[in-house]
Amino acid sequence: MKPIENFLWLMIVLCHFFTACYGGRILVLLPLGSKSHKLAVMPVLEALAQRGHNLTIVSGFESPEKMTNIHEIQITSIDVILEKVVNWYDTERGDDETQLKTMMTALPYTSTFIYDEMMSNPEFQSIMLKRSVDLVIVDGIVSELTFPIIEHLRVPFVFHCSSFGPWTTAAMEAMGTDSDYASIPFPQTGLDDKMTFAQRLTNIRKAQSFHSLRQAHIFDTIDAYVKKDFPKARPSGDFMKEASLVLINSDITTDWPRSLPPTVIPIGAVHARPARELTLPLQTFADEAEAGFIVLTFGSIIKMTAMPHDSLQTFLKVFSRIPQRVVLKWEGEIPEDVPSNVMMVNWLPQQDLLGHPNAKIFITHGGMLGTQEAIYHAVPLIGLPFGNDQHTNLAMATKQGFGLKIDWEHLCEKLLYDSIVKIINEPTFKANASRLSGLMRDRLVPGTELAVYWIEHVLRHGDTKHLQVSSKYVPLYQKYLVDVVLFLAVILVVMLTSSYYTVRFLISKCRQRNNPVKSKTKNKSCVFSCVQYTKNLFA
Repeated sequence: MKPIENFLWLMIVLCHFFTACYGGRILVLLPLGSKSHKLAVMPVLEALAQRGHNLTIVSGFESPEKMTNIHEIQITSIDVILEKVVNWYDTERGDDETQLKTMMTALPYTSTFIYDEMMSNPEFQSIMLKRSVDLVIVDGIVSELTFPIIEHLRVPFVFHCSSFGPWTTAAMEAMGTDSDYASIPFPQTGLDDKMTFAQRLTNIRKAQSFHSLRQAHIFDTIDAYVKKDFPKARPSGDFMKEASLVLINSDITTDWPRSLPPTVIPIGAVHARPARELTLPLQTFADEAEAGFIVLTFGSIIKMTAMPHDSLQTFLKVFSRIPQRVVLKWEGEIPEDVPSNVMMVNWLPQQDLLGHPNAKIFITHGGMLGTQEAIYHAVPLIGLPFGNDQHTNLAMATKQGFGLKIDWEHLCEKLLYDSIVKIINEPTFKANASRLSGLMRDRLVPGTELAVYWIEHVLRHGDTKHLQVSSKYVPLYQKYLVDVVLFLAVILVVMLTSSYYTVRFLISKCRQRNNPVKSKTKNKSCVFSCVQYTKNLFA
C-alpha cells in the first residue's frame, strides 16, 4: 500500500502545482467604493483564490484576515475622504436631484485624489510597468478613474456592481441593456414598476440628468486629468462598452424583473450567509430578549454619531416606550440618556444578529446589502433612505409587503412608534419576509459559482465578443427604430394628404359639370360617383 499512497500524494502535489502555474493573475480595483462594495464581492474573490488564481486587490479597506493567493494594496478609504466633503444627514434634507448634484460635485476631487495615490504607489507602479495581469475586476460604481489604467493594461475587464444604483444602470446600458423607462424606475426616484404618465416623465428626466452630470463632472474631469499619464486614452464613456461582463448583485426579491443581454449576469446576494454564534455580551442580550430585539444601523459609510441630536432623541424616546430590546451601532462615546433596553456597540455583526431567532425588525438606510440580508434572514424592515438606490430598494420593500419607509423630513416620535408597532403586531410583514427568503434561497446554481464560471470563461477565451450584442454600439434613434417610425409616418402623411387633395379636386370637377340649379339629390349622386372613382383609382 505504501507505493500507492506515495503515488496519490504525488498526484495531489502535481495537481496543486499545475493549478498554481495556470491560475489567472487578476487585478481587483475597488478604489472609491464603500466597505460594503468590498464585502459584496469578497465571496467571489475568495472562491477564485481557492481555485488557484492569484489576486491583487486595491481598495481602501484591508481584510481582517490574510488569505492564500490574495495580496492587498491599501489606499485611502472613501469614508475618510467623504467625511471632509459630505454630511449625509444634511444631504437627506434636500430632494434627490440636489443629493445627486452634491455627490457629483464631490467626485472630481475624490477621483483625482485616489488616482494620484494609486499611480504613485510603488506596488501598483510595478503592475502597470510589467502589465503582469490577465484580467481586471473593477467596481462598477464610481470607478471611472480606472478606465485609462485598464486600457493601458490591455486585458479584458469585468464590472462587479454591488448595488442597483445609477452607476449600475449605466454599466448595464453600456452592455446594451434596454433602459425600459416605462416599467423600470431609475434609482433615486423611489418609484415602482407601475408608473403614471407624469412619473414616466420624471423617470426619464432624472435618468438623463444623471448621465449629463456624470459626463460633465466625472468623465470630462477624468479624461482631461489622465492625459499627463495616458495621452492617447480613449474617452471614458466609450471605453465602458469594452467590458467583457457586468456581474450584478441582483436578486428577484430586491429588483424589478427586466430583459438582460448575455453579458449582464445577475449573481444574487452572494454575501448573504447563515448566522454564526454571537459573541458575549451580544449573545446574552439577544437570547434574553423575551419580546425580541431590533437592529439599527445605517451601513458602513454613514456614521451614526453624525446624526442630529433631535433625530437621535426621537429614536431613544421611542425605544424607551417599547418592550423590545435594541442593538444600535454607535461609533463614539455612549450618551448618558440611553434607555436600559438599548445596547450601543461600536461594531455590529449584522448578519449574525439578523439571523438570531429573536430578531424582529431591522431599521436601516435601505442599502442593497442590508436589504438583501434582511430578506435572507426573513426579518421585516423599516427604512430611512439617504439617497442613491435606497429609495428604490425601499419602494420594492414596501410593495413586497415586508417593510415600511420613513422619510427623514417626516421622522417623528409618533410615526416611528406606530411603524414599529405595526410591524410587530401585523403577521403579514413577517410572512412576506419569510416568503421572499424562500425565493432568495431557491437558486439553481449558487451565485458565487456562477460568477466564478463566467470570470474563468473570460480567462479561457480572452473576451466575450461571441456574447456581445451589437445594439450597444447603435445610436438610440436606430435602436428604438425612431428613424423607421418617422419614415413611415412621413409616407402616411404624404398618402393621406395626396388622397385628400385628389378627392377634393374630383369633387370640385363634378360640381362644375352639373347645373347649379339641379337638385341636391343629384349633387349627392355626383359626390358619391366621385368617391367611387377615387376608390377605384387607388385600388
